[in-house]
Amino acid sequence: DIERYLDPAGGERFAVVMVPNVGDQAKAWWYYAGITTAQISGFLSANEARLVDIESYDASGGRRYAVIMIRNSGEDAAGWGWFFNTDLATLTSWMQDNNMRLLEFEMRNPGGPTFDAVLISRNFHTPKTWWWYYNVPASAINGLWQQAASRITDIDTYVHNDQRYFNLVMLSNANDLTVQMGQILDWGRDGSTGAFLREVNGTQYAYLQPDFIFEPASSLKAVHHLHTMREVMSGAADLNDLVTYSVNYNGSCPQGGAPFTTQTLRETLRRMMVNSDNAATKGITDIYGFNAITATAQLVAGMSDTEVNHTLGCGNEAVVNPNQLTLRDITHMYGLIETQVVLDEPNRDVYYSLMQNKNTPGAWWFNPNLRDLVNEVAGNLGMPQATADALWSNMRFAWKPGGYTLNSRDYISVGGIVTFPDCTGWPTLRQRHYSFGVFVHNADTNDDAFARVSAAAKEMFRGRIEAALLSCPTAVEDLVPVAQSVTLGPASPNPFNPSTQLSFDLPRDQDVRLAIYDMRGREVAVLAAGQRAAGRHEVRWNGRDGAGRNVPAGVYLARLVVGDQVETQKLALIK
Repeated sequence: DIERYLDPAGGERFAVVMVPNVGDQAKAWWYYAGITTAQISGFLSANEARLVDIESYDASGGRRYAVIMIRNSGEDAAGWGWFFNTDLATLTSWMQDNNMRLLEFEMRNPGGPTFDAVLISRNFHTPKTWWWYYNVPASAINGLWQQAASRITDIDTYVHNDQRYFNLVMLSNANDLTVQMGQILDWGRDGSTGAFLREVNGTQYAYLQPDFIFEPASSLKAVHHLHTMREVMSGAADLNDLVTYSVNYNGSCPQGGAPFTTQTLRETLRRMMVNSDNAATKGITDIYGFNAITATAQLVAGMSDTEVNHTLGCGNEAVVNPNQLTLRDITHMYGLIETQVVLDEPNRDVYYSLMQNKNTPGAWWFNPNLRDLVNEVAGNLGMPQATADALWSNMRFAWKPGGYTLNSRDYISVGGIVTFPDCTGWPTLRQRHYSFGVFVHNADTNDDAFARVSAAAKEMFRGRIEAALLSCPTAVEDLVPVAQSVTLGPASPNPFNPSTQLSFDLPRDQDVRLAIYDMRGREVAVLAAGQRAAGRHEVRWNGRDGAGRNVPAGVYLARLVVGDQVETQKLALIK
């Protein structure tokens, strides 16, 4: 890259970027400055070269150029073209007619606009997708490359009407599934979009805008649900407690006041999560408050960008003070729930049972979509229907969608957890857990935001279903998880002061992690991490955190993770 500029005294200077010209990077190359278009053509012909960079500027002798070129031969040979001071229509049609993309893109005259450009064949080392923009303000650059899951390969800046703008060329920086998600969601053509799929404590498979803060609508109720179930786990609430709340609505917005209903806490949560009842949600919020629910999200579940700011279903409140969520946050939360960090196993299972899940009567769109996809993938692999049925019977999932129309704009999202069997280590049956989320934010109401979200949420699991079927190609209907072979022995003494001893048994050499958590789900200390030999291991906890400080009296959770197996027990420190 070469850029020409003037120093404060008006002297001509050049900024350049260079790489070593040796080994695999070695090229036959040339650079020139202060030359005309006729001279460029002459050098290209003489050198049998193609341009990779062009910079034009006004000089004392008229319009001049600085260029870099490489020999157009061997592995560098490509179809290409170049333009100077050309209009937008000509540039666009040339790219379309000749299957080319921009390599270098310089603004020549913002008022035209006209451009200097170097083009190259899309068949030459081009990812699946690429983008180009002009007249972009600085504030919009991050949003563009993040929405496209891309990287900037060329950038040019200029001033027009006293405002600074940029030209951009971007290439896809994403894997195939992320590109597919972007295509299904139409790359934010109308509204911002995102899709995130990752294995719990494992690989990220799709990562389109995981950190974009969007209005989640009812998808956020999963956080209200977590806060309440943690109250149940701690003994501060009971699922049989009676909850009285208003069912007085104005549209979808619960108003308060008569009439009222009284339900058990269990039924109130079920109505909030399965029926997406906003009145039930307000009943839960009235008990605990926005601040406490937000604190659980941020401080317990590590959801740093999540905020509960308004009553679900109330449009005016949503416009003035929107709720906030990111896909990274919601998938992280579901991962912590699945691995029993923020809920123990019994309360985790209750949490899922009160949501949309595989066994929900009259389940919504994700259930039949996922079921149809299992049948389709099995059929494509030539497997019988019985195999698809067996996989389905061994799957487990829970999910929560949301949708708003605010000021004639649509906000649609979904998040959840899906578990598949994995027979790779048969006869030991593993379970693979995947947390996911999809959103379309601020889309036109005449658009297909819901259709895009539902299609993306379904299609992102095609590869995971195929992997599960291929790992268990025969006799899947007979799969029964084997008993856990890793055991965490009872702590002794318990309650304790000042220390207690824990033990665990391994059937073979394995990687382990034994850690202590407080009842808010925060990690206090790590007692064992890394590979341990087969046999019994004993570890002592002295009631101190990772920094060696004494922790206060209270109830703590010892959590042993070995592969997919998780064992926990409560410890009581008394003083």
